[in-house]
Amino acid sequence: MAAISDWDFRGVENGFELFIAEIGNGTDDEVGDVLNAAFHDFGEVESLLYLRARNTQAQRDLVESLGLDWDPVYMPWLLVLEKHPNDVREGDQAIIFRLGHLDGAEEVEAVTKTLMAASMEANALRKLTWEKRKERFRELIPVLRDAADFAIAVVGVL
Repeated sequence: MAAISDWDFRGVENGFELFIAEIGNGTDDEVGDVLNAAFHDFGEVESLLYLRARNTQAQRDLVESLGLDWDPVYMPWLLVLEKHPNDVREGDQAIIFRLGHLDGAEEVEAVTKTLMAASMEANALRKLTWEKRKERFRELIPVLRDAADFAIAVVGVL
């Protein structure tokens, strides 16, 4: 697994219940701007930590731990995790948002804003199973309804 310094937060204090890991190479386009804004906005959500890797290998390690193939065509991805990416092991689960399947910055922004709003609901997502969380996100994010099978999934070996 990647060293702790590979992610933008070296240490994790107790109290975080959900983690969002951004996967993919940074871009200077409109989607990159949306993700930069989301990165800062998520910093205000208690008990949730939004992480970005400092190198591609740390991202690959996380992706492989969840049994996913590295596929930059449909990146960036957002992974919703219950553990810091350094602590994810084979068999753990996550929800993956394959943002590259969406048509543009406006749709990506709809996903990030709704994900943030859902994360602020006191324990609303934390008490649900992974499949129920996925269904809840499908309900909350209209843009995912058409592309849901491609854009959002529960991953990890059961």
